[in-house]
Amino acid sequence: ARRAGREATDLNDDGANDIIDIILVAQAFGTTIEIGVEVAVTDITDDGSIDISDLVLAAQGFVGGVLLPVADDIFAAPTSPAPVSVIYARPAPDRLDVTLAPLAPADASGVQLALSYNPAVLEVIDAAAGDALPAAFRLVNEPRPGQLDVAFARVTAGDAPEGAPYARLAFRVKADDYRLQNAVRVDRIVTADDRGLRRRALPTVDAESLAAAVAPRASRLYQNYPNPFNPETWIPFQLGDVADVTIHIYDTSGQVVRVLDLGRRSAGHYVARDGAAYWDGRNALGERVASGTYVYAIEAGAYAEMRRFVVLK
Repeated sequence: ARRAGREATDLNDDGANDIIDIILVAQAFGTTIEIGVEVAVTDITDDGSIDISDLVLAAQGFVGGVLLPVADDIFAAPTSPAPVSVIYARPAPDRLDVTLAPLAPADASGVQLALSYNPAVLEVIDAAAGDALPAAFRLVNEPRPGQLDVAFARVTAGDAPEGAPYARLAFRVKADDYRLQNAVRVDRIVTADDRGLRRRALPTVDAESLAAAVAPRASRLYQNYPNPFNPETWIPFQLGDVADVTIHIYDTSGQVVRVLDLGRRSAGHYVARDGAAYWDGRNALGERVASGTYVYAIEAGAYAEMRRFVVLK
């Protein structure tokens, strides 16, 4: 049977709501039990899952708060998810910050996040509670490459400033390339109020901040695709600054085969077929070139680089 008040969070029955109770929830965090078959004192809400709602209630008990009895309908789903803005920032070329903040007034006492990221592009530096959850406990599941599962539960009462963020995440940028555009995805956000009532949140990406954060800091020429090719190929690149872009194609003797004038381009990624340079495999006279190895070279302002590709018939 469910226990009410402070007894609900005295998980080891020692007469105190203290750090031991928090540790017990932390150790079981993320696990599930079969209701009616198994019993777990860490499942404070008695719903079969040890999650953010249990952490919030345990954190409240830790500071001596008198908990409300757990009502039978406390887990009823709200009519709509709570909107949460996902805001990006690039304070340095090798740093990407992600902030999660409510878009509407919220009374969350805890938040649980699940994020996916590309470990070839990013490395987690820190995951910290935001101003909406002051003096919060933090639980981080066993880290896995490409996955971050973290929960925060505040232990102080009072209203947070309107729009104050739930969490701030920091990543080290390992590769400043086009993969950064889709390097982070918020898979799940769940909030819980001071009664342990969970509410799923709807992440909404701030498109303007994302575009600014993932904009390349340097120009780069990528390998063409497909390669080898016949008869056509695309040449992807990125620009760190606005520039007039030209691509020269040479044969192995150094003779110019074709010049692709792409005009003036803004800083950004030109990787997909609708933005990359296109070559139809023809020379300046419109003739199909012979099979063999060729060189393509980009000039964009002060930036220049070249690569090889193969025509294979």
